Amino acid sequence: MADKPGWMFLADTLIRAYLHMNPEELADEEWAHQIAMAEWVKQDLTVSLWRTK
Repeated sequence: MADKPGWMFLADTLIRAYLHMNPEELADEEWAHQIAMAEWVKQDLTVSLWRTK
């Protein structure tokens, strides 16, 4: 994700959309951890949606 332009905004959006958290309120380490969690949720949701078709 970090190799894409605007990756920080994308990361914040993932946290807001999938975890319903405000990324501005997180400490740096928490923010990094929540990015990993949001990416996992996104991947899991995508896989789940493909399995239901």
